[in-house]
Amino acid sequence: MKIEFVSKRIVLTAKEMKLASRPNTREYEQLIRIMRDLPEFMVTVKQPHVIYNANRGLSYASMEQYIAQHAPERMEAFLSVRSQFGYPAASKWFRGEFAEYSGVVDFCSTLNEAA
Repeated sequence: MKIEFVSKRIVLTAKEMKLASRPNTREYEQLIRIMRDLPEFMVTVKQPHVIYNANRGLSYASMEQYIAQHAPERMEAFLSVRSQFGYPAASKWFRGEFAEYSGVVDFCSTLNEAA
């Protein structure tokens, strides 16, 4: 639990808020005491910091499939980067070469192609 005097907020983590929402817990008693002392302060829950992973779902297979469909002439360069430097360099190269790649699969077109 953190008290921010400048912004007049009582900041709790999600875990602290869950515990404080149960009467007769230590966290509940502590929060009630602080709220009595500082009635003009607002209680807020701290949002967790989410880290975006640009490589999520980007496997060697998906990169190779995309290159084969959109720029087969770049496959040799991709395989060279992949074998020499590994995944971090290969994914960075891929995202640089194919910035339009979203990784979203269009299931309707996949079904149409299969039929």
